[in-house]
Amino acid sequence: METNNNYQNNKGVVLVTVIIFVIIMSILAVSVLFVMTNEARTVEYNIKRIKAAYAAQAGFQNYLEALRSDPSLTTPINLVIDGISVETYIQGPPFPAGCPTGGASNGCIVATATY
Repeated sequence: METNNNYQNNKGVVLVTVIIFVIIMSILAVSVLFVMTNEARTVEYNIKRIKAAYAAQAGFQNYLEALRSDPSLTTPINLVIDGISVETYIQGPPFPAGCPTGGASNGCIVATATY
């Protein structure tokens, strides 16, 4: 009869062990889901950032071509490339930081991309 009494006492231990295991696995699943969601957001941000950089470069090249056609061009050119809005214009002095003027004093071409 003692073995049957031992069996009944162990039933509660197994139940507690299973509940603790389920709680640990649930916490692990939520943690993995959280990490995956943050990684997806980071990747999406990086893709948009890279697309914006290429769109700005394309806007810059487009403005150079427009200047070759009309050297007196002073108005901004606005483009939408793959859902990214690009504004390209000539900035006069004072020049923005990092503006390569090449010794010219009349302006610097600035391309701004917004997504």
